[in-house]
Amino acid sequence: DAATLQKIAADIGADINTNGLVNRYRLADIKTVQTTQASLEAYHAAFSTIYNKYSTIGTELTPIAAAADTGVIEDPEGLRTIAVAYQSLAQKIAAVRAPIGVAAYHLAIINELDHIGKSIELILALEDGGINAMIGASFYGNYTLALANSSRALKEYLTEYSILDS
Repeated sequence: DAATLQKIAADIGADINTNGLVNRYRLADIKTVQTTQASLEAYHAAFSTIYNKYSTIGTELTPIAAAADTGVIEDPEGLRTIAVAYQSLAQKIAAVRAPIGVAAYHLAIINELDHIGKSIELILALEDGGINAMIGASFYGNYTLALANSSRALKEYLTEYSILDS
């Protein structure tokens, strides 16, 4: 957790920020449209089409777990590719016009995707000293949980408006 990381940093004399990553996307970056049944359907279709093109999303769990056990990242380029995929997915979804009713979920999801990518990049520093990898692992856990919560909230919203089946 953040307190443990701060203690470790103090012990080794490093100054690190464990408060989280800076959001790349702001509400002003989101292109919004009026919330209607049609705009929600179009949003869901666009979001799903983009998301489905990123088959590597989620495949980082096994190499990250293995690295945590061994201290060695077996395929750093593969993991780096996944980190880039998260950030690319965030960028592509950010370009989707979001109905005003889902704009907050949309913003949270794109920032969380971007942060997961950045967290994986930090984890890649495992062999270069470790403290950044520990921070990355902490952030990764926090942002994957936040993404799950934001995704669940968006799903509930879309289900309420019959865009998704319950």
